[in-house]
Amino acid sequence: MGIGPPFDDEQSFLELFKRVSTGLDEESKLPLSLWLFEDPDSPVALPGAACLDLHDCLHILLNRGYSTADEAFVVGFSMGNDRRCRRWHQRLLALVSHHFYPPVYRHSRRDLWQFWRGVWLGQRTLPLMQFSPQDFLRLGERLGEIRQALGLRDCCQP
Repeated sequence: MGIGPPFDDEQSFLELFKRVSTGLDEESKLPLSLWLFEDPDSPVALPGAACLDLHDCLHILLNRGYSTADEAFVVGFSMGNDRRCRRWHQRLLALVSHHFYPPVYRHSRRDLWQFWRGVWLGQRTLPLMQFSPQDFLRLGERLGEIRQALGLRDCCQP
């Protein structure tokens, strides 16, 4: 069984989270350029930086895989969803991810379009940046229940 989408509304959120979080790289394996701007433990992390658990939850909720375009969308969503994040933060990350990330992680122009789509959706969604997997489970057991509670059901269908 793969770790990527589509994530169906009837699936158990907890089971999906366990499957996704055990199948991906650890934060410790992140390249320095990503860690600096996207990891909340970095001294220069930008607003929207999410711990790995929250980042994995967002991949599930947003029905996104792990291509550079999908990563760009999820990071954009995180930044747009963080009320502390300003446009210059978003532009800085877009610039750095397009020019300075290692090639395998680098965002193309097409990926950046997904980044800005994620920012737009994140700005229109309830603030989630302090959520943990347990907080999402308080909203429901099934993925569809949680998406519905957060207003994400229509935009994240498989």
